Order: sequence, then C-alpha cells, then structure tokens
Amino acid sequence: MPFKTKNKKSPFILKSIVFLSAGLLMGFVLSRTFFLSFEVVNETMSPTFKRGEKVLVLKFFNPQKNDVVLLKSPVEKEKVLLRRIIAQAGDQIEIKNKNIYLNNAPRFGNILSGKQNFPQTFSYRDNLPLLTLKNNQFFVLSDNYELSFDSRFFGIIKKQDILGKAIYKFTNHPPFIF
Repeated sequence: MPFKTKNKKSPFILKSIVFLSAGLLMGFVLSRTFFLSFEVVNETMSPTFKRGEKVLVLKFFNPQKNDVVLLKSPVEKEKVLLRRIIAQAGDQIEIKNKNIYLNNAPRFGNILSGKQNFPQTFSYRDNLPLLTLKNNQFFVLSDNYELSFDSRFFGIIKKQDILGKAIYKFTNHPPFIF
C-alpha cells in the first residue's frame, strides 16, 4: 500500500497569498484615508517646492505656524493651493510699507519688491491693516512672495479649508522630509 504524504506547502502558500492580498488592500485603503498626493504646478512656493515635484500630504493634523499646507482656493473652488502658515489664532499680523509684522515684531524685513501681480486697490499686498486672528483662522503666504496669491490677496483662511500638511516631497534628487 503506497504511503500518502500531505503537501504542507499548499496551505502555507495559500495563507501567504491571503495575508499579502489583505495587507495590500489595507495599505491602499489606509493610504487613501490618511494621505493625498499633490503635484506642484507653479513656482509660488519656490525654492522650497519647485514645479513638477510631487508632495505627500497628511490629511489629519493640527495646523501650526510654519506648516506648509494644501488648502482649498478661496477664489477658485475647483483649485487647491500650497502655502505656508505664518500666523494662527491669537496672532496679530500687519504689513506696513512692504514689511510684514507678526505680533508687532518684524517677521521677514522688507520682502516685497515694487513688482505687483494685482492692482493695489485689489489687495493688501504692500499695506495690510492690523488683523488679530481668531480660533481656527490662519494667515498664509507663499515662499516666493512676488509670484504669490495668498492671504494678502484673499484674506484669512479657516481650518476647514485646509486639506492637509505637506510632509514629504518627491524629486529627482534625494528625498527631503519636513
């Protein structure tokens, strides 16, 4: 009578395939739940982010000063903007003769040249009256002030308009983590 042996590899392979598939599915669901991917389309955040770079955005976080955030455009609802938070609830922001003051202290010095993308009557680019931010309000700027469309033009943003925080960028160079 021939002796039968059980194939012990079949259950192991089957279990491995099931666990691998479940892991990939779980990873996909979690990544879609907690992260966004965004491609930089202009130079408004240069030199930090350049056109063509891809940015990984964390959806759930508590926005803080100096965070680079992805937000809904207050003007064009179908667009998003990548900007840096420079003031948050309780902060006072003011621009006098192209100088930005945060809590009555110079923040950047004279950062703005005479070049302007919008008419002065349309924006507070060079002179912004003193604003005190309330709960869940933020003032954002681009890193490239000359090409910027930011809070100097569209005003404060609310927390619910922030989609996430930039945490990683992908370039042709080694990665950079914030």
